[in-house]
Amino acid sequence: MKTSKLLVILLSSAICYLSSVSLWAAGEPAVFLRGGLGARALGMGTAYTALADDASSLYWNPAQLAWQEKFELTAMYADLGYDSLYNYAGVVIPLPFASIGGGYIQQTTGKIEKTDAVGQSLGETDAKNTAILIGYGQPLGEILSFGVTAKMINQNIDTFSAKALGFDLGLLLDLEPLRVGVDVQNINSPKLEGNSYWDNSTTVSETIPMTLKVGFAYKYKKVAKMGEVVKTRKKAAAEPVPAPVNAYNSANYDVGQGWVPTPPPNQQEVATGEAPAAAQGITFNLPVEVNYALDLSYTPDSAERMGLAPGVEVWLDRIYALRAGFNWNDLEHSHKAYNNLSLGASLKLGFFQLDYAYIIHEDLSNTNRVSTTFMF
Repeated sequence: MKTSKLLVILLSSAICYLSSVSLWAAGEPAVFLRGGLGARALGMGTAYTALADDASSLYWNPAQLAWQEKFELTAMYADLGYDSLYNYAGVVIPLPFASIGGGYIQQTTGKIEKTDAVGQSLGETDAKNTAILIGYGQPLGEILSFGVTAKMINQNIDTFSAKALGFDLGLLLDLEPLRVGVDVQNINSPKLEGNSYWDNSTTVSETIPMTLKVGFAYKYKKVAKMGEVVKTRKKAAAEPVPAPVNAYNSANYDVGQGWVPTPPPNQQEVATGEAPAAAQGITFNLPVEVNYALDLSYTPDSAERMGLAPGVEVWLDRIYALRAGFNWNDLEHSHKAYNNLSLGASLKLGFFQLDYAYIIHEDLSNTNRVSTTFMF
């Protein structure tokens, strides 16, 4: 029976590995929390410590909660392959003086067959890892905020279970257009404690390593003019100057939010001796926002000690977005940049936002992440 339990341990380590982004940290406690939350953040290669501005801030930087202005509900679904699912649901509630939030993370696996040393089946088992997040964010002035997230972690494998209580602390400095964020995950180095596999009367524990993250984000905003037609003027002939033509025609044209047509040409402005403009078009103002982000991470007591994550996203009219990022969460072992690539897109319609991320893993099959957010 000890052999079968040992196999369960090995299988559970493999399951944790599926939710991680590399092989080196697979055997560490609560590694399922290292994968990150939200398709938008993951589409940027996890470069989200300073950029976080939604309900996933509970995970990335709780200091952002201080600036939440709307009630938000968000959920993420991810099929990690091998019958392993990774889901998240969160909520943020703004208050007059601060904001609070809550979230729930769950990773589940399909049935795992247990065998003895000679391969004889001993039945089936499964594994489930969960975490409950409770966060609070408080402004410390006009440009600085502070936040904390408490995490109640529970890991279940076969008949074994272990629990831990961890805390994350965050700071956010908003120097528009530059933002600087600091997030210390598991600042208390929580102990994941449970009964021993070998002796249920004995308590064993493992330490969840602390991680320090420093993030930078720069927001570039511009209003681009679209659809402008070049105007040309010609010398008038001997005949009288014809009356100017009003080329402005918005009939049957749906002017969307953020698109502002130029006013019709002034019919009074006709230079003597010149014909009116040969062509007159309609220009539209298209708001464009580009967010550049960079995260640096350091986990001294982990196999993945140093990480680097750059990312960029482009919003058009705050409705459509495209993004890309890299995630070198283990600079000492990861050397294939293209195998850490993330791509993503978003569609925002009023109070609803849909986010998608496609993540290329170095050692596993590529995965898709989908998030939905409701803002009221």
